[in-house]
Amino acid sequence: LGAVLENCGCGSFDWRTQNLDEATSYPQDLETELKRLEVLRSYRILDTGRKESFERLTALAARIFDVPICLVSLVDLGRQWFASNRGLGDVRETPRELAFCAHSILSKLDLFIV
Repeated sequence: LGAVLENCGCGSFDWRTQNLDEATSYPQDLETELKRLEVLRSYRILDTGRKESFERLTALAARIFDVPICLVSLVDLGRQWFASNRGLGDVRETPRELAFCAHSILSKLDLFIV
């Protein structure tokens, strides 16, 4: 699978994050990414229906921090999938290349500020 991903040239399945700050980010490594994706998929949450627990969490966080958009997002291969979305309508995912969360999973910093 790793060799296929490396050589496919298929942008929709691109796992590499562009414009990383090399000083504060871990290097991108296909083996590490495949392990991360394996763990993510083991949770069996991707592409499931909305869960009340996540909906309550985003509602509470939006209210506490007084923000119009609040998400519980999971970075998958080629996409960022929203387990809960408050403030973006019915959107359930965005391309990974647009996801700042793709930067956060590679950050060496304890706190990632957007």
